[in-house]
Order: sequence, then structure tokens, then C-alpha cells
Amino acid sequence: MRSTCTLTRLVMIGLAVAGMLAVSVSFAQAFPTSPITIISPAAAGGGTDLTARSIGRYAEPFLGVSTVVTNMPGGGNAIGITAGHQAAPDGYTLVLGQVETVLLPLLERVPWEASEFTPIIGVNSASSALTVRTDSPFMSVADFVEHAQDNPGVQVGGSAPGTIWHLAAVGLDQAIGGNLNVIPYSGGAAPAIQDLLGGQLQAITVSGGEVSDQVEAENLRILCIMRAERDTAAFPDVPTCAEEGYDLTFATWWALMAPPDTPEEVADTLREAFTESWNTEEFQTFLANQGLEPMYVSAEDFPAFLEAETEKFRPVIEELGM
Repeated sequence: MRSTCTLTRLVMIGLAVAGMLAVSVSFAQAFPTSPITIISPAAAGGGTDLTARSIGRYAEPFLGVSTVVTNMPGGGNAIGITAGHQAAPDGYTLVLGQVETVLLPLLERVPWEASEFTPIIGVNSASSALTVRTDSPFMSVADFVEHAQDNPGVQVGGSAPGTIWHLAAVGLDQAIGGNLNVIPYSGGAAPAIQDLLGGQLQAITVSGGEVSDQVEAENLRILCIMRAERDTAAFPDVPTCAEEGYDLTFATWWALMAPPDTPEEVADTLREAFTESWNTEEFQTFLANQGLEPMYVSAEDFPAFLEAETEKFRPVIEELGM
């Protein structure tokens, strides 16, 4: 009698385990069944928005569903990234985080840490470019610096306080003697570019990729790029700021992230689809045309990448007194 009960109990346990496994497998096979939202923490038209739309569009054949980009600018990208952190961990809402994913916790402006997100893939990067209008008198960094030192208050646009393009503008200001009037833009690069084109600003420090269309149209001119080496692929004739006498390196990156506690089987499905998207000729062409730098980071390598970025920017923020 006891052995029969024991056998019955084992059978019931086995059936329960099999049921849970079946549900898990069924869920993994079913995902996704509806559109996937990608949150862009910046305004429409900038590098973040364009990257989100492109990587999403080319992932659709591999996902089997459409992707929708929702712009949530503001708070130095904190609003959009926080929304991604707080979304349901079901795989249907992702966020295209940037370097601010590391900067915001260092600035103590958000209640989360970068390491809490479920990483999907690192996508691309871009370096800050000191950019002016082509009809400005500034043909070189030396021209710009001389004018700024003789005329304090030159207006330079970046992005929201504490974000990477703002740090780039502040870093430039400190490097040339503190004569600039740094104007923050909560919406990111797009509104700063528009104000430069409209004459409300005299320079901006957003990425080269974000101004590449206007540079090609000969409306804007890049004076220098804030990276260790020249961008020989996109801007081979543009010097680095270091070549011009100012050792400035400021760059952002973009990475698709899911909320904390997203099931691994769901995350793996997303990683596979977006890796396929990243590898398409169309997406790589998009990066090249936009002057953006490919930067694939796997989910396995992402924790170490975040740690390295955190340690890189911690002293920068402390030095800038932010």
C-alpha cells in the first residue's frame, strides 16, 4: 500500500514538472505574438531615434512581428530609460539605452543601476563632433577658440545636463578657458542641430553621425571629433580634437535592453533576432551612411562592458564637479 502511494506521488510530481516544462516551452515558442515597442529616450530625428527605428525595422522578419518606436525624451534621457526599466518583463517593451544608462546612476538621478537591466545587444557608438555652420567664420578649432576667448559667451549646444553631449560641451569649455555659454537641450541632438541651423547657436557638440546629413548637404562643418583616432570611415579628413591641441574624448553608445527579470528564453529570442538584424547588410549600410560606428556587444560581454564604462566616467563626473 505504501509503495503504491509512493508511486502515485512520484507520478503526480512527474506530471507537474512535465506540465511546467510544457508551459515554459510553449511560452518560449509563442513569443512574440504582438508588436514589440522600442523606447527611444530622445526626441525624434536624432541618432537614438534613427538607430531604434533601423534596428527594429530590420529585426521584423526575424521576430515575425512588427516593431514600434516610442519617443520619451526628457530628464537627460532618464524618463525613457526609467520607463524601460519599469516596463513589464515580458519582452514586449525594450529600451535603446545609451551611455546615460551609466551616467545617470553616477549622477544619482535615478533609483536604478545599469546592471539591473536584461541586456539584449550592444548596437553602435558615436563620438562627439564640434560642429559649426558652413557660413560661420570658423574654419578650424583655432579660429573657434580664438573667437571664444575674445568674445566670452559663445553659445554651444549639447544635450541635457549630465548627458554625454553636455559633458562634451562642458569639457570643451574647461579645456579652452571657461568662456563658453553651454546651452543644454533636454530633447537631445535633434533640437540642438535645428537651433544651430537656425542661427540660435554658434556650435554644437553632438555626434558626427547626427550631423552627417547636414554636413553632406554643406550646411554644417565639423571642426574636430572627440575620439582617440580619426574616423577614417566616415570623416577621414576631419582631425581629432587632440590633433588640434585639445585632448578631448567623449563618445556615446547605444544598446538594446529589456527590463530586469525578463525570462531568459524570451531574452534569448530577442538576442537572436536583433543579432540577425545587426548583421544585415541594410543595417550596416545605415550605420555607414549615418556616420555611426558599429559596436556589437553580446549579452555575455555586456556586464563587463558596463563596469568598464562606469569606471571610465566616474572620475570625469567628479572632475567636472557634477
